[in-house]
Amino acid sequence: MATCDARYTFTTGDVGAYGRESDGGVFRESVFGSTLLNNEANLPPPALLPGTTVQLPHVLVGDAAFPLHNNLMRPYPGAALSEEKKVFNYRLSRARRIIENTFGIMVARWRILGWPLECLPEKATTIVKACVVLHNYLTYTDEGNTEPCRYITPSFVDVDTVGQLQEGEWRRVTAGSNGLENLAPHQLTRARSTRAARAVRTDLTAFFTSDIGMVPWQYDIVRRGLLNPVEH
Repeated sequence: MATCDARYTFTTGDVGAYGRESDGGVFRESVFGSTLLNNEANLPPPALLPGTTVQLPHVLVGDAAFPLHNNLMRPYPGAALSEEKKVFNYRLSRARRIIENTFGIMVARWRILGWPLECLPEKATTIVKACVVLHNYLTYTDEGNTEPCRYITPSFVDVDTVGQLQEGEWRRVTAGSNGLENLAPHQLTRARSTRAARAVRTDLTAFFTSDIGMVPWQYDIVRRGLLNPVEH
């Protein structure tokens, strides 16, 4: 269980949960997750949405396995959604592709993660943590290097600028391995969302469907039913 920033760098991580636990359950039991859900996380203060007078809290983006919270957005559930809600789900899935790529890059570069680790659970936890640290170190090295990036090359990650996804090379490298089998949500959380959390999602939906916050191709995507693969 991990979070990342827009540069494919892990910012928090929780390693060692039992595989039978749901993503939402692992999140709630982790130090970071429990801190966030209890409104004790040291997040930046609320800020105005660009070009508006609407002030909203900073949020993380998650899939349907996570609870809806003031600081954690998940998709609208169900299939019979309004066009506005479909746009929100598309924009959320598009942002969430960053964490999918971050995991994909790490698994592709550190091949030991592509297969079951044949060692004691304690050692497996240490191996995964070491890969996370090495991944972050080499990501930072790429940023500070004046030469072309060698760890995360431009073609290694997904590219999507106008709604047409060009898949990164990490997908080819990891094809056939089972290291990414848990990226899709296995169990949907049934936690009740608060009125405040639903209000944040509603405000973000309004922003994404406004002239200021929209991207030109979003309606074409949702009308043709071409939501990102990660959404499925």
